[in-house]
Amino acid sequence: YCLEIDEKFEYAYRNKGDANIRLKKFKEAIEELGMHISIAKPDDVILEAIGYCWDKQKEYAKARNYYRKASALNPQDDQIFFKIGETYTKEMQWEKAIKAYSVALHINKYNPSYCMALGNCLMEMNAQKEALVCYLNAVQLRPDIKSTWQSLVKALYVSNYFDEALSQLVIAEEHCGYKIEFQYYKSAILLALGKAKE
Repeated sequence: YCLEIDEKFEYAYRNKGDANIRLKKFKEAIEELGMHISIAKPDDVILEAIGYCWDKQKEYAKARNYYRKASALNPQDDQIFFKIGETYTKEMQWEKAIKAYSVALHINKYNPSYCMALGNCLMEMNAQKEALVCYLNAVQLRPDIKSTWQSLVKALYVSNYFDEALSQLVIAEEHCGYKIEFQYYKSAILLALGKAKE
């Protein structure tokens, strides 16, 4: 109705785009948000939203294009660089993903998700030592998150640091409490050490 009255009412396009995103109608959302940009001065939130829609449709190059446009308008938004990294990760372009995650981490040094993402890419590239540093940083930033400990212990296991992995599991349980996953990892490590009975 708003657009019937005024076809250049930019907020109506913005709100229709947002509604379509919530309904997971990403093609329609891209059209609506595109109309908003054609009428109003583009802002980083709209450009990021269009990037998100392309991302959800697995059109990663198009998603990156809009994320980059958003980052040009708001270069201090670490989340946008993280999202760029995520698109590269989905395409298994590890080096490019690492560059994007590194920018995000440079802007916000206290986000454990960025450390984890970097660690995961480095593991994929068989750079275990560098990955371990990233996982340790993530654990130090948020010692209460089970998944960060899991990644650290997995990386230690893959790197054959079995004793250190066991030590980290003890610390993990101090922070997160008793977890089935920790018991599973402990048994896998003990088997690797030849301690079948334990």
